[in-house]
Amino acid sequence: MCNQFNYLPKKSTWESFSRVVVGTDYILMQHIAEWAVNVAVVSEPYWIPTNRENWASDRLGLVAIIVSGGLQLEKKVKGDGYVITKCGEILLVGIYSPPNATAATLEASLDRLSADLQRFTLPTLICGHFNAKSPAWGSRVSDVRGGILLECATALGLAILNRGTVPTCVRPQGKSRVDITFASPAVASRVSGWTVRAEAESLSEHRYITFQVADTHRTAAPNPFASTALFPRWRVKCLDRDMAQEAALVKAWLPVPEGPIDVNDESTWMIPQCLPASRL
Repeated sequence: MCNQFNYLPKKSTWESFSRVVVGTDYILMQHIAEWAVNVAVVSEPYWIPTNRENWASDRLGLVAIIVSGGLQLEKKVKGDGYVITKCGEILLVGIYSPPNATAATLEASLDRLSADLQRFTLPTLICGHFNAKSPAWGSRVSDVRGGILLECATALGLAILNRGTVPTCVRPQGKSRVDITFASPAVASRVSGWTVRAEAESLSEHRYITFQVADTHRTAAPNPFASTALFPRWRVKCLDRDMAQEAALVKAWLPVPEGPIDVNDESTWMIPQCLPASRL
């Protein structure tokens, strides 16, 4: 189970962890109470109530979002392995991708999630247990799943909130960083204190992760990883290699400009010839 928490009125704290025994559900609720958590994103929950307005879950029961403190969940969208819901002025997404899922399955799930996110224009916060590795979020190695996830996050214009090198998952086979938090620039600039709580017992292979999201009425500390600039985003998997080669040949035959060459100017000309812009 992977869980993430958030406090939205005033400040918000999210958390990520995992469950291997029934007892961890009790520990989860205990931490929610002790840490005054207002929102929790939980993967592989042992039990999901069907008549609670403060819960939202995916179609398969693999991930859930829980709110407290008078917060409400609206406009719930349920997918296979992910759930989208509106909480205040933020779009919350919980996602879980099993370790035995193929790269193609993960890619298809992310494509469906991306399509569902197009229905909204709200600032977005995504918390999940992706079972994907990339140096972009602190892994020592990268894998195919990590490349697929990173490409999707780039296409959506999301910032990676993970900080440091503390593993989020500790198993007998080794340690890894597979619990990842993403946010759109409008949310990422308000996030601080992203931390893996290695000292907190979860009775699980996955550790708690906490961070704060400043209230919209407060001034948050700048996030060096979040960009508020508007820029076109490109789908690398849609690269037209023939067009890329032709564009390179055309540029090779053009006269070399005098003085230093601006890489940004060159890419502004080159990229649109080879890649379609994302509409996300």
